[in-house]
Amino acid sequence: MKLLSAMVCAAVMSAPAFAQSACEPFDVTSLDGRIIGAVDAGEAGHSIDDRRVGERPLGDADGTAIGEARWSVTLLDPDPNGQSTHNLVKMYFLLDSGTILSEGVVAPVGDIHVAETVTVPQFELVILGGTGAFKHARGVIRVFPAADGTPDELTYKVDITCT
Repeated sequence: MKLLSAMVCAAVMSAPAFAQSACEPFDVTSLDGRIIGAVDAGEAGHSIDDRRVGERPLGDADGTAIGEARWSVTLLDPDPNGQSTHNLVKMYFLLDSGTILSEGVVAPVGDIHVAETVTVPQFELVILGGTGAFKHARGVIRVFPAADGTPDELTYKVDITCT
C-alpha cells in the first residue's frame, strides 16, 4: 500500500502545471492560429454555406501548450454587400484528458474570405458535450478577442460542468 501511495504521489508531483484533467472551469489562450482552408460554396463570392476552417494551439497562463482548438466558421446569411452578418461557429478543444465540443452563432465584422479584415466581438459558444474527463460536459465557452478586436489572440473562459 505504501508503494502505491508513493507512486500516486510521484505521478501527481510530476504532472504538468496545467493538466486539465478535471471537468471544472478553466481559462486558456490561443498561442497562434492558422487557417487550414476555405470553401466557396454555391455561387462565386459570398454565399450561404461558405466555410473557413482552422486550428489554434492553446496555452495556459504561462504560455505552455496544453492542446489545440480546431474550428469551422460557416456563413449563414450574407448582407447585400456579401459581408457576414451571422456565422455558425463550431469549435472543439483537443486536450490530453479529452475533447470538448462547442457551437454558436457569431456576428463578426468583415469578410470571412479575407482574414485580415475580420474583427470579432466577444461571444459565447454552448458546450454540447465531451469525451474522456469531459464526458457529459455542459456549459459555455466565452471567447474574448484581443483589445483591437482581431482574432489573432483569443482568451477562452471555459465554464464547464459534467454530470
